[in-house]
Amino acid sequence: MHPIYPSGDPEASSEDLLVTARLYKASKILGIRVHDHIVIGAEKYMSFADEGWLAESKGKALTTQTK
Repeated sequence: MHPIYPSGDPEASSEDLLVTARLYKASKILGIRVHDHIVIGAEKYMSFADEGWLAESKGKALTTQTK
């Protein structure tokens, strides 16, 4: 996935986190591997894999739980 943010700020929103977590969970059921979710800003990007937010990555794993 690679959304483009016209504001130029590539920081992941809570909606980005939730959608990615849901897609990741669905991909596991379907046997599809999610390699990354990259958010593109004006002159920089944010990679979920680089941040450790995908379950295969070390560090913070995504969750589909909400408040």
